[in-house]
Amino acid sequence: MNYLLGFITIITLVFCLGDLDNAINSATGQPYVQVLLNATQSTGATIALTVVMLILLISCAVNTATTSSRQLWSFARDGGPPFSAWLSRVRPGWDIPMNAMTVSLGVTAILSCIVIGSATAYGVFVTLVNSGLLSSYAICIGCILLKRIRGEPFPPSQFSLGGAGNIVNVIALAFLSVAWVFQFFPSAPDPTGTSMNWSILIFGAVIIFFTVYYAVNARHRYTGPVVHVIGTRRSDEQTPTDRMPCSTSY
Repeated sequence: MNYLLGFITIITLVFCLGDLDNAINSATGQPYVQVLLNATQSTGATIALTVVMLILLISCAVNTATTSSRQLWSFARDGGPPFSAWLSRVRPGWDIPMNAMTVSLGVTAILSCIVIGSATAYGVFVTLVNSGLLSSYAICIGCILLKRIRGEPFPPSQFSLGGAGNIVNVIALAFLSVAWVFQFFPSAPDPTGTSMNWSILIFGAVIIFFTVYYAVNARHRYTGPVVHVIGTRRSDEQTPTDRMPCSTSY
């Protein structure tokens, strides 16, 4: 369904795009606003659609902040990242991982300010994020494919592709491999020092740093991912100890 809707969106965009240079160098400062203006030929309709886009972006930002902070908290609870004890702390009565949320929002805000000084540097960090996502997808799919090849059993699930899963996994890995490589390509031929895509250097540095960190420190205290954690209700609820599913469950 996502591919079908994406294909329809691309066809609609190309049909309504108009002059490409005009959209890129739009007086509005945002190419998508110019595309909306070209499609509607109405300033009022363009403003209305832009407001809808802003509402959707804000909603996505809230959802992303909520998800990333909980993921950071879950990882810290298992003893993974540095300062795990502080990141996993939840103040009684608040019931939200405020420390993890503050770090998540703070780091995001700081990285977002990079675009003010250099759009190229900001693009490097965006590429770094995308390559990290693609790497995580490839690792998960690769592990599943390896289990299929070895004939190892999978945990019970409500949906399974059966033998077709191998084909899907191979196609997904092939696509991710190509996409991962192209993430590190420069934006234009014959790059200079300022236009070069240096994300591969930063990506390698991040991998080396956390590999050393795990070997020296984290491997002695990282116990996850766990399937269940033991949670105790607040004293004012007067309920016994409860078993809660972990966000990093299989």
